[in-house]
Amino acid sequence: MKQIYYRKEKGFALIAVIWVVAFLSMLFMVTLMLLKVEAESTISAEHSFRAWLQAHKGLSYASHPDVERGDDDALIYEPVGVDEGYKLTIKPEASMININYVLKTGDKSLLKNLFNHWLNDDVKASELTDAFVDWVDKDDVVSLNGAENEWYVAQGFKNRPFNRNFQSLDEVSLVKGFDEIESLVPDWREWFTLYSEGTIDLHDAEPELLSVVAETELDIAEKFVRDIKGEDGIMGTSDDKRYGKKDLALDKLESKKINRELILNRFRLRGRILRVESVGRSGNYQSNIQAVIRNQGDVVRVLYYQETTLESE
Repeated sequence: MKQIYYRKEKGFALIAVIWVVAFLSMLFMVTLMLLKVEAESTISAEHSFRAWLQAHKGLSYASHPDVERGDDDALIYEPVGVDEGYKLTIKPEASMININYVLKTGDKSLLKNLFNHWLNDDVKASELTDAFVDWVDKDDVVSLNGAENEWYVAQGFKNRPFNRNFQSLDEVSLVKGFDEIESLVPDWREWFTLYSEGTIDLHDAEPELLSVVAETELDIAEKFVRDIKGEDGIMGTSDDKRYGKKDLALDKLESKKINRELILNRFRLRGRILRVESVGRSGNYQSNIQAVIRNQGDVVRVLYYQETTLESE
């Protein structure tokens, strides 16, 4: 009996040893997994931070007054043997329509042209134009087809219109009738700015916008932009064509003579306030900075700034 008991005891001990070994093996594997997760987390954090650093490095170069848009050495940084770098895009902010400036100068015909271009409805374009005028003016007098406080209150909005300049493009979508534009033109924000000098850069506006502002046909505006870009087809390089007088550019655009003085006042030959996009990269991480900057001698003033950091798939 003692021998049987001894064998059972020995068997239980062996099972206990096997269980302990299995438990320790599992504990070891869990520890390794935790260490791996921690290491990967540390590496990810480092790549995220370095992508952010690269984006800021690019922005600092773009802010230097001596850096030109065609300077590839400064605009693209991709060091050999290192999985990181940055890429810059620089464009005058005046390539878009400054909605506050247009309303300040009372150029209702420009707004009406733009809205009619999108809506293809002259009546709705006029109504929306008047609604924009009423949104920024300081009185409660309703424009012919506009909307003041009484209309907005009836819709449940007691504090509208704001009766001041737009402080954000988000406010544009609050104007009476603009919801139709939002459904028809999802990229409408790419047409507007709040930060440019006011007038529009003749050399950098996109053809569709140029055709609306210069009151010309789209195909003529497209040819004009192709000619400006030169043989390489890239804006901001040495072979770009630049006009010394606005009238000469508008002649090339076949802009309407009858409205020439008004159209001339909508344009400038060069925008000095710049929109910079700096994309920094490290490993699978990418940091994107959007900024609007104005160089004033040795001082750089940032008018707008937004950054995002994402992990690529």
